[in-house]
Amino acid sequence: IVLAIVIPKITGNGKSESTLKEEKIEKANALADKGLVLFNQGNATEAFKLYNEACNEGSISGCFNQAVLYYVGEGTSENKAKSKELFEKVCNAGVEQGCKKLQVLNKQYWKGLIYDRKRS
Repeated sequence: IVLAIVIPKITGNGKSESTLKEEKIEKANALADKGLVLFNQGNATEAFKLYNEACNEGSISGCFNQAVLYYVGEGTSENKAKSKELFEKVCNAGVEQGCKKLQVLNKQYWKGLIYDRKRS
């Protein structure tokens, strides 16, 4: 019988890498929460900035909210391609709502392509 013992890698400050990752995501989620507060107060531009930072730091809710703002062009320029990219990231993280939004974007893409071909 062979037993393996997993020893968490400890960083210079005495915390394991998994603990540091969890703390980073927790901070990122707090940024996304602040973004939501700003958005609800009518400040979509500042909310977008916080969602962007939160997403870059690992917050899936930050990525989702940023994707929505890209989709509707609120707080930033409309960018369906970037919205799709972020919804893919959210979907790949296992968030069903992100997968549903991605399906909608894909259907719109194909409808647009068929419409454009009919017009040609």
